[in-house]
Amino acid sequence: MNITMEMNKYKFGLMVKKSILPLCISLWFVSQNSYGQAALPISVADPLQQAEFSIKAIPGIPSGIRGMAVDENDVLYFSDTYSRLNDDSRIYTLDPPYTGEPSMTEISGQSIAGLMWFKNRLYIAFLNKDEIEIYDENLEFLESRVIKSPLNFTTDGNNVYILTYYGSIGVISGNRVKTVVKGLSKASDIQYSGASTLYVTDHSLENGKGQIAEYANGGLQTGILLSDLADPAGLEMDLSNNLYITDPCTNRVLMLTPGSILSLVTDKFLNPHCLTKTSAGEILVSTDHEGGTLLVIKAVR
Repeated sequence: MNITMEMNKYKFGLMVKKSILPLCISLWFVSQNSYGQAALPISVADPLQQAEFSIKAIPGIPSGIRGMAVDENDVLYFSDTYSRLNDDSRIYTLDPPYTGEPSMTEISGQSIAGLMWFKNRLYIAFLNKDEIEIYDENLEFLESRVIKSPLNFTTDGNNVYILTYYGSIGVISGNRVKTVVKGLSKASDIQYSGASTLYVTDHSLENGKGQIAEYANGGLQTGILLSDLADPAGLEMDLSNNLYITDPCTNRVLMLTPGSILSLVTDKFLNPHCLTKTSAGEILVSTDHEGGTLLVIKAVR
């Protein structure tokens, strides 16, 4: 693993909103899903296949980020959701290669969460405002939709799906949001699989452990992709359909291939959380390491 680290001190201000579960004991693939039919347990003691990743660590972003997205020019947008404490959250931009100073935009609000660029529109989840707002490429406000405590977004290329803090998934339908899934437990992120299903980070109702559940676009659960995670937070897919998962409780970033091979990307950075990808397929990860460090990750083999 080639890790380039550029560290400096930055004020740490993370507000913990969700309870931390015990360290996971094992990771399992269960049921049929888009990643194959593997049903063999994978022990945490020796579960992870050998893979090489290029990881560049860039300091200087805030801690407590809960929303990241890149536009068509690979400019990174992020929200400092929990680092400002009693102040409104802000949205910042950072130009590639992400080593400069972030620029503050005019967009602010209480607890800005997930972000998504889709068809030259920036979708923003205002967690405590109970609505999403949509902006154009010049960050001019266009419209909004009311939804209780929105957290994150994904799209299948046609529809926009919204995950909420209270465990539901909605889809934008005209001027309203139609609920298609209810009853998720402590869900954090949602990702379209590329095969007409949605992946969601939530927790088992039976044992409370973290898992990646899979749902059909219409809302029917089709299986559990991974279980026995500690507290899964972020999901993203690269250009090869590898699924990246952050598990902040264990400081892990994991990668799951379409062939159901699980690899440890890194566990050296504090509280990895948000994920997004560039047009070249690099995975960007927000962490709270040293007060705020951005990881730029690319699988070598």
